[in-house]
Parts: sequence; structure tokens; C-alpha cells
Amino acid sequence: MRKQMKINFLNHKIRQFRRNRKQIFSFCMALFIFFVSVSGNCLFTQAASDTALPDAVPQDAPVPDTLAGPDDSISAITSIEPLPAQTAAQAYDDKPALADIQALFPKELSVFLDGAASPTLIPVTWECADDYENTEFDSYDFSPVWDESLYPLSPTLNSFTDIPYITVTVQQALATVRLADSAKAKESLSRLLKNKNVYALVYLCDSYEVKQLPDKSAATSATVSSSQSVQIIGVEEDSLYNIWYQVRLNIGNSAYEGYIERAYLAYSDEGLLQWEEQNISSPMARTAASGIPEDIQKFPASYQTGLLNLKSQHPNWIFVRMDTDIDWQTAVQEENKSARSLISSKSNAAWQKAPYDNAWSYPTDGILAYYMDPRNFLTEKHIFQFEFLSYNASYHTESAVQALLNGTFMSGAIPQDVQGQTYTQAFCKIAQQLNVSPFHLASRVRQEQGDGTSPLISGTYPAYPGVYNYFNIGATGKGNTEVIENGLKKAANYGWVTRYLSLEGGSNIISKDYIQKGQSTLYLQKFNVNKRSLSGLYQHQYMQNIAAPSSEAVSVKKGYGEAGSLDNPFVFSIPVYNNMPSAPCAQPTALKEVTLNKTSLSLNADASAVLTASIDGKAADASSVSFSSSDAKVASVTADGTVTALSAGTAMISCTASGGTTASCTVTVLKIDPVYTIPVLQAVPYSPSQTLANLPLPAGWTWDNPTIIPTVGNSGYPATFTPSDTGKYNVIQANVVPVIQKAVPGYTIPAGLQTVAGNTLASLRLPAGFIWENPSTVLQEGTASYNASYNPDAANYETVTGISIPVIVTPKTTGCTSHSYGEWVISAPATCISQGTQTRSCHLCGTVERSDIPALGHHYASTVTKEPTETEEGVRTYICSQCNDTYTEAIAKLPSTHQHSYTSAVTSAASCTQAGVLTYSCPCGDSYTETIPASGHSYSSQITKEATETEAGVRTYLCSKCQDTYTEAIAKLPSSHKHSYSSVITKQASCTEKGLKTYSCSCGDNYSEEIAPLGHDMSDGKCRRCGYTQPQSSNASNGSSGNSGSLTGNHSSGNNGGSAGSSSSANGGVSPGTASSSNNGSLAGTAPSGTNGTATGSASSGANSRPGSGQAPNKTTGDNRPAGQPGASSGNNSSPDSQDNAADSHNTISIEMNDTTVLYEETLSMIRGKDVDIILSMGNSASWIINGNNIVADEANGIDMAVSLNTGNIPKELLEQAAALSSTGIVLEISLAHDGDFDFLPVLSINTASENAGRMAYLYYYNPDTAQLEFVSETEIAQNGDICFTFSHASDYAVIISETVLSDNSVISVSNAGNGQTDIAAADASEETGSENSEQSSAGFSPFVILVVLVILLVLAAIAATAFFLLRGRSEEDGYTAAETEEDSYTAAESEEEDGYMVSEPEEDSDYSYDDDEFDGFE
Repeated sequence: MRKQMKINFLNHKIRQFRRNRKQIFSFCMALFIFFVSVSGNCLFTQAASDTALPDAVPQDAPVPDTLAGPDDSISAITSIEPLPAQTAAQAYDDKPALADIQALFPKELSVFLDGAASPTLIPVTWECADDYENTEFDSYDFSPVWDESLYPLSPTLNSFTDIPYITVTVQQALATVRLADSAKAKESLSRLLKNKNVYALVYLCDSYEVKQLPDKSAATSATVSSSQSVQIIGVEEDSLYNIWYQVRLNIGNSAYEGYIERAYLAYSDEGLLQWEEQNISSPMARTAASGIPEDIQKFPASYQTGLLNLKSQHPNWIFVRMDTDIDWQTAVQEENKSARSLISSKSNAAWQKAPYDNAWSYPTDGILAYYMDPRNFLTEKHIFQFEFLSYNASYHTESAVQALLNGTFMSGAIPQDVQGQTYTQAFCKIAQQLNVSPFHLASRVRQEQGDGTSPLISGTYPAYPGVYNYFNIGATGKGNTEVIENGLKKAANYGWVTRYLSLEGGSNIISKDYIQKGQSTLYLQKFNVNKRSLSGLYQHQYMQNIAAPSSEAVSVKKGYGEAGSLDNPFVFSIPVYNNMPSAPCAQPTALKEVTLNKTSLSLNADASAVLTASIDGKAADASSVSFSSSDAKVASVTADGTVTALSAGTAMISCTASGGTTASCTVTVLKIDPVYTIPVLQAVPYSPSQTLANLPLPAGWTWDNPTIIPTVGNSGYPATFTPSDTGKYNVIQANVVPVIQKAVPGYTIPAGLQTVAGNTLASLRLPAGFIWENPSTVLQEGTASYNASYNPDAANYETVTGISIPVIVTPKTTGCTSHSYGEWVISAPATCISQGTQTRSCHLCGTVERSDIPALGHHYASTVTKEPTETEEGVRTYICSQCNDTYTEAIAKLPSTHQHSYTSAVTSAASCTQAGVLTYSCPCGDSYTETIPASGHSYSSQITKEATETEAGVRTYLCSKCQDTYTEAIAKLPSSHKHSYSSVITKQASCTEKGLKTYSCSCGDNYSEEIAPLGHDMSDGKCRRCGYTQPQSSNASNGSSGNSGSLTGNHSSGNNGGSAGSSSSANGGVSPGTASSSNNGSLAGTAPSGTNGTATGSASSGANSRPGSGQAPNKTTGDNRPAGQPGASSGNNSSPDSQDNAADSHNTISIEMNDTTVLYEETLSMIRGKDVDIILSMGNSASWIINGNNIVADEANGIDMAVSLNTGNIPKELLEQAAALSSTGIVLEISLAHDGDFDFLPVLSINTASENAGRMAYLYYYNPDTAQLEFVSETEIAQNGDICFTFSHASDYAVIISETVLSDNSVISVSNAGNGQTDIAAADASEETGSENSEQSSAGFSPFVILVVLVILLVLAAIAATAFFLLRGRSEEDGYTAAETEEDSYTAAESEEEDGYMVSEPEEDSDYSYDDDEFDGFE
């Protein structure tokens, strides 16, 4: 040991010498740079002086004495007495505290002033050359410090050799907690970790440097915060036997491995704890000597009381502080935005800010703060909302999970499960696979599904039969129907067609999308305040119910308690916020809950009823509440709650109590019928000219339709009785029956009837109303009269008989050339199955014509007279409505697993204002209907009257669906009005088609002008814009290749783009986002890299690449921006004009984002892993292009792709500073709505004015921490004005459009303001004038200046030589050789060889520089 101590001391001396040498070298370099700077200033100053003021200083001007010496009255130190040996060299077994060791050092130093014979004591303090408190060296040097203004050193003293110093040597103590058998322990742990994943949390620190090797002095792999989750993958010891766990962890999208000291990890895995008991000495020594456990000491004082109570009950519990680094008030305000947080509408009214729907309300900030404040839940009942949700086989047993599920709908077997599993078995199996607590999964389903009757898990919902969603994934919306259908739609997309698949799939989403992304506790799944969460703060929250974490924690605690597992070593990760109130946020004072026995009441006029009030569920005295009516004319209320109905209408009866809520009852007052008698009218004869208006009614009565002609035998006509008080009495609708008698009709005897002998009277057609009394009479030749009767309306007239009508009968003729037939007479009627017969005769010749009447045919209607079942057929019976003939047919049995399969048909179409009906029918006969919402008007407008300075104009709106119209006025023009038009491109021009630009004035006036076709931009026979290929000879090459990664932004697609010689024509250059789809037209120029034209984003612009452009995420970028910095790339940064070959053809899907800006998983799943582009047109000249091969996430949940142009968070001054760089003065501000990284690499295309074509676009990221714009990438603007960049992170950006080249690694900040231009502009100016200035400067150097520079250089050389020899002398003096040691003399090399190994001390220059470490600075 003594020998090793000497080696360490020798090594220390060598290190100290090297440190001194490095410091001296740094000092010399600094001095050299200073003199060079001074000499440079002299040169430029002299040159300027010689040029501008050649005669300003006379030749004989006196030179001031700048080398005056120190005050002669101050004594200098000429020598210092050495320190005693026991003081100069001190050794300790354990490293003492800095204050303790400095207290032992001498307070005074004995020095000799100006060569005096006797010494003088001067006060000194001692300063360590290293960071004593934060390093673990084996030796430290302390140097004296005094007031050198009072006691300066004499120039004759050597500050390196003549000043004494104290060396403190520390023998590091060996660890007492160590591996009993290192090899055996490692092998045992390896076996354990092969069978399961073991996780832990970093704790007992604010931040921790994960080392690349198990050594405190090793390089840092990553820096993490307290509560960072890590996976344990191995174990090692350092040279002092301290135990280090090898871990794997994720920060953002990057994975790291390294080593963490065991003392800084909290874990509850039973297997790991058992391994420690078997392989580590004193494994549980984790409590501080102060009495307060180390884990609780890390928490604020306001947390400690609750945590100490829990620790006293459960000593094995570990509490990990999770610093959110979020201001408390900010967190509460953010969580109460939009619908992130809700509270049950059944909760106290004092906690509800406004209703969300019938079941939920927006919470007040007070109650939200109560539920968010972790200090309110540091109790055994609620603490499990902070439990680290990992799987632990020792207490996550089937019996424990079964105890949790007893008494719920999941207490037994899973219905229709193929394997016959119980819910308990399923949860345990899934939890072990995913390394998630089965208690968490089971209690989550219990929380979501309640009693298990939800349609989301019934499997019988009409539109989604056989689909299940146990975890309510995606079940959001307003109202039950929307929530259910959204949830089942999501489940159907995931393929959850069995109950087990739903349990497994939902658990996987919770594990993958929540726990593994930093939301590893119930609390964080509701309040996502984890700064390391991949989803972003306050985003991707599983639930909206603010009480859910605490209520679910109660269920989990109950389960652990029933399983007897509460004393297990649980790990709890508890958030701590900045600027929290000194005491826990109290639950807001609840108002007295006033209720009424009825919330609605319907009364007839003049009736009354009594309302009974209660306060907090107890009957209230009349004196403690007060009643009021919103409309006393409708209903009045007395102090005791008696409500009296007065007149028809609705009134709100309110009941209030002091310090309480207000309860209300809606009273609807109904009218009553008046006393009335239905009129009885006198009999009158029928007349066709007589209407009801001619029949008077008693007072108060009116005919509803007085124009009706009353008939004989009528059943009455509607009439209305209107009482004098219509506010109280109903208007009576009654049926009044007038007595109408039949009248005698008038008539005119028909004349001129003629026929031939032998015909009957029936063959003679009479006018309407006349019939022969004996139509079968056979007529004889001559003139005779025959009797007929007349009745034009048998219902209203008497029949007149015996009317004598003359008939002329002529002899029969032969050869009648034109028959004059009478009426058809049916001789035999037709039936359903048999024909009938009819005849008619000619009046001239008596010829009889016969005709068949076709059989009528059956008219069947069917009804199901017996329903089919799974065991018996059904029966359908058909009955003819004419002859009552019947027959039946069988209906097939239902299949044993019959599920309704519905087809839909619109039975009533919806209109703009009326809802329609959609009917769903199943082949089994079952059916149901749904309402089709009214489509709503679709108005377009045009100015039908121009506004003038004297008259208002008119704008008319016309619905294109139903032609409904309305108008609105256009204000008069101001007396000095002049049109001021703004323009927008309403149709993009393509290579072959015209575009359209519309100009609009604020007064409503507008006009349009055409944009000429762009024309083909041909290169090597192919249009670079639309892909059109010129016809070539038959032996032309039929393929094209080359890197087409240029982001030109021209997203048009040719019909056969990429096939040279195919003789196809362009389809017109579709602009970004237009609703087009091409199966073989390539998106020319949309790919940022590669050879297949897909937007992979794997290429960045030269040396200026930024994260997001495809590079490794754990590397720093060219401008030293930390890895993970949000950014974008312009692809391969090549010019559009340099891309001569089109990309390979692939599918393109264009989507108009008209009603939403959110991109859902359903869309991405269609193209994931495929060479297919989706173009999202955002409607504001911006489009996104997403290639399926660039989607890196397994699932992307609801990403907001909204793009805001020229609005955002970049300060105005910074934008103005950026505009000053551009030759055009154009700066475009881009704000992306999504928060954080994308799950894919989308290309953003923005269309600008065509005059920008050929200019350069420079993309800058706005860093809110530094308030600077940081350069990201650049690209050339396409011919149609499109700018394209690939993004990996959503934030605020600025695009500078310029015709001149800008520096590509610059930072723009407001601090540059005031110089008239930024550093970039200054650099450009210096480049332009550099040569001229150089010539002027060189021409202006005077001999004096040159001489001064030479003298300075010589002085520097002398200093360097002196320093070299001093260091060399110091090295020789401090060097240890074998001859200079004690009786155990040896050289360092010899001692190393004797022990069988070499001790190699690393060179100082080879140490890691953490400031330059590429892994430093993770966010």
C-alpha cells in the first residue's frame, strides 16, 4: 500500500507539472494574441492616421512615459520561508470537506520584504488548483493568495519555484457495498435479464451524467434528469468496487447505453431485489443518517410530511422526484385549454365553469389545481397514481388481479373466447408480454367500461357487429352516438374483432404510445407534464377526466391490499413544479347543493302544484330558501313553493339558498278548453253554386274552408271556435254537419237520335246523366219515343223518370263503309286467370264487334307469417288482393352464427333544410333507419347592383342546390373611393393550360385575368415541369435515371413521366394540393434525395445539414447545434435546372384538407412502407407531400398539419433584421401547428409569386430560448414560384428570399440591430471591398509601425524561451528518480513492473473536452 501511495504521489507530481505547463502555455498564447491584436490595431491605426491626418502629430512631439515603475513606498517580497514538511504535504484516508481542510492551513505566511533580515507575517488564504468539491483526484495542490497591491512579488522571484504550496493526498476509500463474487453475480444477473426486462428510475439527483465506462472520470454518454426511466442490462464494478449498473435508455428518438451508479437508481423489480440480496453485501443501505430518507430529502418541504407518513407505514416504498421545470400557474392554465380537462356534470356546481355536453363540464382553475397538485394525494389511498407502471411477477399474480376484478363484469371468463381464458388470465398474459402492470390494465378497463354494458364492448352495435374496444381508444366526441361510433371505427381499423384482440391491442397502445413515451404513471397519462415526453407537453393525454388518476389509484390500491402486496418495494415518480404555492392547493369550497323535487312541471291554466326544496339532500325550511318566477304572467310562485298556472307559456321557477346553488323547475302552462256547443244548422237543398260561406254559423264560429260546396249526406266540415280569452283557453276545432237535401235537377231532352232497325236502345249513346229505362228494347223501323231517366249526380239529386225521347229507326243497310259503333257492353267479365268478353254494335248497319278482355293477373302482397330461427325455417305467405288466392314459401333457417348484414338505401333524400332518412335492411328481414342530416345551403354570390357614392349596392346569394336566394346590402362608396385591389391565384397555370388570377377590392368589386400557360421547360427531350416527353424514334431509350431529388416544388404529374420515348402528353401540371391522382405520373422534383423520386429526406444541403434531413440524431450539426435540434432540409439542394431526368413513377394521392387540418392514422396506414405520395392541400398556397417510405412511426395519432403563413411567434424586430439581409426584402414567416417532432418526413411546398423563380430561399429556425434565427437550409425557387423544404420538427421558421447569396451558417439576432446591418451583410460588404482596402492598408504602413511590430515579436520570442527553460527546470526539480526516493527507491516504471501491470497516466491533452463532446447538451 505504501508503495502504491508513492506511485500515486509521483503520478500526481507529473500531472501537476503538466497542468502548470498547460497553464503557462495558455498564458503565453494569450499574451501572444494580445500583442498581435495590439500590433494589428497599431498597423491599421497608423495606416489610417498616415492617410487621413499626415500632419496631425509633429515630429518633435514629446512621448509620454508609459513605463513608470511601481510606487517606491511599497515593499516587495524578495523571499518566502518554506512551509514545514508536515504542512506542505498532507495525506488523508478519506477526502475531507473543503472548509475543514482549509481551516487547518496556516493563516499567515512568513516573507522577507526588500531583503530584510527578519521575516514579516502577511495574511493569506489558500486556493485549490482543481475543482476540489466536484472531482475525485488522489491529490490536490493549494497555493497561497494575498493582497499583491500591498505585498507585490519582487521581479527576482520565480513565481513557479519560490512560492510554497500545500499538496493534499487522498487515499480513496474502498466501497463497503460491493459484489460478493463478481463473476458469479454477473452470470446470475445475465440469466435474470434474459427472461425479463428490468426497469429503474434515476433519482437522488437533479441531473446525472451516464458514463460510457463504470468510472466517475469516464466520458459521458448522456445527461439525464431525475425520474428518467432506464432498462438495466448488466452490472460492473469500478476500481474501488463501487457497483455500476449498465443501462439502456431513450432520449427523444435516440437510444443510449452507459453506466449509472447503483445508489442513483430506484427499482422495485422483485427479481432484481432478490439478486441483490444474494450477490451484494449490505444491499439495502439507502437511508441517510439525518433521519429523513435520501429520496424524501430531494422533495420540497411541502411534500415531505405526506411522504414521511407513507415511508413510516411502508419503509420499502421509494419516492422519485420528477422535476417538470414548468411554472405551476402555466401548467394549470395549459391543462384547462380547449377540452383537455373535463369534470363530471354531477360534481358540485362550484367546480364547473361551463357545460361541455350533457355529461361533462369544463372545470374551474381551482378544482383543476386541486387535482393536479400531487401534494393532495400523498396518501396510501391515492399514491398509486404515481406508481411506475412496470410489470413485477412477484406481486402481479393472477390471484391479486382476480381480487381486483371480483365483483365486476370481468370476474369470470371472457365471452366467446376461443381459448376459454378468463379476464384475469388475459390481463396477466398481456402484461407480462408488454412489461406493464396488469393492475393498471385491469383498472383502466374497469374505469372505462363501468358495468360492462357499453355498446363499445357489446359486439352487437349495428354498424360495427363483432367489433370491440375495451380501452375506449379513439372514443371521443360530443354525445354518446359520436363517441361510440368513433371508438368502434378506430377498433375496426385495428382489426379488434375478438374481445381478446381488443384487450391485447389496447394494452399495446397504452404501453407503446404512453408508457414507453414517458407517460409511465396514471398521473402523466392525464396530465402530461413530462418534459421528456415524445408527444410534447400537455399533448397525447389518455383521458380528459381530471379525477380519473386519483379514482383509478383507489382501485389499484384496493387490489394490492386484497392481494397482501402493499409492503412490496414500489417506486413512485412524483412531479414537482416551479413556483408552487407554499401549501397544497385546497379543494374549492363547495356550494350548498339546492335541489327541487321536480325539474319540470306541466300544468293546465288555473291549476297549481307545490315544489319541495332540499339542501344537500335534506328537506329545507321555507325560511332558508327563496322562490322566484321568470314570468309571473305565466306562472306565479309563493314563498312555500306553491306554483299557480295563469296563462299559456313557459316560466322558470328558481329556488336559491344563501351560499348555495340555484335549482330550477321549468313550468309549462297549458290552455284549457272553453265551454262550447257544436252548432246545428237548418236543412237546405243542394245547389252546386252554394258554398259553406252561404251557411251562417253562431258567434265565435267560422268555417275553416268556406269555399267548399256542401253535399247531401256529408259527415260534416271543419269549423273553428275562437274564445274571447285565447291566453287561457284553447281554440276549438270541431266538425259541423250541415243538413243538405237532394234537389230536383233540370234537364234538356236529347234530340236527333238515329239508328237502324234491329238494334236495341242500349246501342244508342245518351248524354251524361240519361239512361234508358228499358235498354234491351229492339227497335223497329220508323220514328217512336222511348222512356229514359235522368240524374246528373245521384248523391245530391232526385232521379227524374219517364222522360220521352224520340228515336228515328231506319232500315238496315248493307255494305256499310264506315261503322259508327256504340258503347262497349261487357258480356263476360275478366278474372285473375280468365279472359272476359265485351261487344258493341254499329248504328248504321247493326254490325256487332266482339273483343276479349285480358285476364287481370294476380296482385300478391306478402307477409312473414312465421319467423325463421336457427333451428326452424320460417314461412312467407302471399295473398292476391283481387281473388284472395294464396300461396306460401319457406324462409331459410338462420345460420348458427348469424350476424346482421345490412345494406342501406335512401328512402327519403335530405334537402338543404330538411333531414332525410337512410334505411338499413338485413336479408333476414330486420331493418332500422338513420337520419340523414340536412345538407345545408351552398350559396354563391354575385353583385346584382353596384354600389355608388350615392346608393348602396346589392349582393345576391343563390343556393346551387335548392335555388334559395337572399340579398345583402353593399355599403355606399366613400366620396373619394378608389379601388384598391388585392390578388390571389385561383387557378395555377400549367405547361399547357392557362391559369386565373382574381383581383378583389374591399368595396366588393372584383375582376379576373388569365395567366398564360408556362410552356414546357424541356431538357434532353423532356419537360422538367410536367414530365412531357417529346416523341422519339422507336429505338429510343425507354427508361430514364438519375438523381431527381431536387425539391423544385412543382408537383405536377405526367401521364407517363419517367418513360422516355413513350410519346405521352402532360396532364397539365397539377399544383400542390389539387384534387388529382395519377397512377404513373411522377411528382417531378418532390424528392429530397435518392434516385426514386420519393421524399425520403435523406440528403441535406452540403455541409450545412440539420437534424431532420436524414442524418444520425446523436451527432451535432455543422453549427454546433445540439443533436435533436428541430429543423428542416431542402433535400439534395440541387438546382431545379440541373435535374434532367424524372423520378421513377409511383402512385400519388391528392387530398383537399377543406374541413380539417388534422392528419389521422387511417390516412397514413394506407401508404405506410409504400412508395406512394400523399399530397395534402392546406388551402393557403401551402401543401404537404408525404411518402409512405418516410413514415417511421408504427402509429401516428391525430397530427395537426396546419400551416400559418406570416403569423407566428417570431418577434417583429427579428423579422425586420432578416429582411435587411435580403436583396428583395422578402421574408416569409411559417408557423407549424403541430408541437414537436413529426412521425414522418413531410415536404412542405409553398407557392409564391412567379417573379421569385430562380431566386434563393433560405430557411431559418426560430430558437425561442436564444431569441435567434438559426440557419437550416437553402434551395432555389422553382419556375412557378414553389419553395420546398423537408421538415422533421414543427416550430416557427422564417424563409428569406434573396437574389444574392447569403452565408449558410449564420445566426440572426436582434442584437445585430444598430450596426445598420447584420454580421452577414457586413461579411458580404467586406468581401466586395476587401481587395481595395488591402491595397490601401499595405500602402499606408510607415517604417515606425513596422519597427514596433518587429520589437513586439522579439519580446514574445524572449518570453517563450524563458517559459520553456523555466518549465524544464521545474520539471527536473520535481522529477522523481530511483536515486531520490527512500529505501524502497524505485522508478515509476519499475514499480509498475513489480506489480505485474503498467500504470499508464493519460496525457492531459488526450482528456475528453466535455464542452466539445458530440453527446453534450441533450434537450
